[in-house]
Amino acid sequence: MLGIPGPPTPPYTITGKLERAPGLWKFVQSKWRVGESDLTGEVTIDERQKPEFLTARLVSQKLVFEDLAPLVGAAPTRKTNVSAKQAQTQQQLEASGDLFPNVPLNIEKLRAMNMDVTLDAKKVIAPPWLPVQAMDFRVVILNGVATVKPLTMSVFGGGTIQGELIMDARTDTPKVRANLRAGEIELKNFFRESRYFDATQGKIQGHLALAGTGRSLAQVMGTANGHVALALGGGSISSLMVSLGGLQIFDALVLYVTGDNRIPIKCAMGRLNFQNGTVTFDRTLLDTQKSVLYVQGHASLQSQAVKAEVDARRKGFDLLDLHGTVRIEGKLRNPQVGLGRVFPLPTPVIGTAKDVACADLTQQLLAAP
Repeated sequence: MLGIPGPPTPPYTITGKLERAPGLWKFVQSKWRVGESDLTGEVTIDERQKPEFLTARLVSQKLVFEDLAPLVGAAPTRKTNVSAKQAQTQQQLEASGDLFPNVPLNIEKLRAMNMDVTLDAKKVIAPPWLPVQAMDFRVVILNGVATVKPLTMSVFGGGTIQGELIMDARTDTPKVRANLRAGEIELKNFFRESRYFDATQGKIQGHLALAGTGRSLAQVMGTANGHVALALGGGSISSLMVSLGGLQIFDALVLYVTGDNRIPIKCAMGRLNFQNGTVTFDRTLLDTQKSVLYVQGHASLQSQAVKAEVDARRKGFDLLDLHGTVRIEGKLRNPQVGLGRVFPLPTPVIGTAKDVACADLTQQLLAAP
C-alpha cells in the first residue's frame, strides 16, 4: 500500500499511529503481529532522499524463528499460519529429499529503497536443533547491497554466535557472503526435546566463512566456496545415536559405552571445505577412549547427496578386528548408514592409535583462513 519493499511474511496484523510531514512519513506507537511473533517500534520513511530511505528501530518480546522462514523460501513446519505456496514448498522438499529450498528470492526489492533497520529480539523460539534464545542485529541496505552487521545470537547455556551476512543484489544474480564465529555452545542443546539430550555433553567452538551466488538458497549453497570448522574439546555423546545403525556398526567403530548410555569423547573436530558447491571432509575425527574415528568423503550441494566413510583405528588390544568401514550415502536430508565389506579375523589385534593433540589441532583448525 505504501510502496515499501519488504520480505514475504506469514499472516500479520499492524496497529499504530501514522504521521505525515513534507517528504516524511512516520509510523509510531506501532504494534505488529507477524505469524506468532510480535514487534514494537518506530518506522520512518524519508522521501526527500533518492532512493527513499527507511529507518526502523524494532523490539520483539517473542520472535518465532519459523516466521523468518519465508526470507529464504522455506516453509514453517507448523500447520497454522502457513500459505498454500509455503505448504507446497515443504511438500516438494520432503518428496525430493532435498535440504535447501529452490524458491527464487525477490532481490529487486533490495534496489528499490535504502534502509537502516535494527531488531532486538528478547526471546527467540527456535526449532529444537537450533539452541538460540535471543538475537539482535542491524541491517543496512545501500544501493542494492544488504549488510547484516553486527549479528549476535545468544545460545542456551551462555554461548554466542556472532558475525556478519552480506548480500550484493546489484546484479540479477546476487552474491551472498557469511562470516560467523561460535563459542562455548553446549552440544546437548542441539538435541533438545530428544532422547539424546541427557547423555550429551561438551562445548563447541566454530567458524563459518562461505560465499556463493544465486537467486535461491539452494543455488547459493550449490555454488558455495569457503569452509565450516567445528571443534569439541571433550564431553560425551549418546550411544543411542550409534546403536540405530546396528550392532555390527557399533563393533566396527570400537566404542566404549558407560552405564548411562554415554560414549566418552576426548576430542572431536571437523572442517568442511566448500568448492563450487562440493563439500570435502577435512581433518574430521572423533577421539574416544578405545579408538580414533576418521571421516573421509564428500557431499554435493547441487545434487544434495553425501558419500562418506568412517574408519576406526584402535588404541589398544582387541580380540576381533572387523576390518570394515562405516559408509554414509544418500540424500543429505536422510542418508543411509551401513557397513562396507567386513572381514572378521579371529586373531588378536594390537591397536596403535594415539590420543589426538586436541588443543593444538583445534587452534589450527579454527585459525585457518
